Amino acid sequence: MEKLEKILRTRIRKLGLDTRIKEKTIFLYWEDIVGKLSRFSTPAFVNQGVLFVNVPNSVWAHNMLIFKHEILNRINSRLGSKIIKDIRFKCGKVGVRRFKGFDGETGKKIESIDLTEKELAKVDAIAFHIKDEVLRERFKEIVVKDLKYRKWKLQQKWKPCVECKRLHDEKHQLCYYCRSINNNNSVI
Repeated sequence: MEKLEKILRTRIRKLGLDTRIKEKTIFLYWEDIVGKLSRFSTPAFVNQGVLFVNVPNSVWAHNMLIFKHEILNRINSRLGSKIIKDIRFKCGKVGVRRFKGFDGETGKKIESIDLTEKELAKVDAIAFHIKDEVLRERFKEIVVKDLKYRKWKLQQKWKPCVECKRLHDEKHQLCYYCRSINNNNSVI
């Protein structure tokens, strides 16, 4: 069994999934990482080592900047390595967990998307090394929802950003965030 675990960890590392797994743990432990500030902030996504965090308004974006380096240190300490290189605070929905589920008619369509046996086996393989059973099952739930959402986006003709590969429904070749970074515009 130990040999299988070692093989899976090596495979996960070679596929580059170890970083993605660590990035996803930020969403699970956000409240532990930032404490009471979690009431006014919600991690949105990670793109190329940059964590984007939703805050209710520009005042909170400014307030969070004061704690940026401390939050960055806490995140990377929890992850065990410097996975997150920067944090950007942007106005958006706060308190809405990205992976709780999907609402309305679109949500029903996304939830009804079936994953193949191969995709489900891949999810199991990715989560295999997580020893805590509750955390492992929660992580698998998140990955399954993420895969279903990605499939739905592809069905809707979303295309990958030429720079970061994030799916987007815009007419540009770059997604909003890559355009923003390339133009040196603040996302806040």
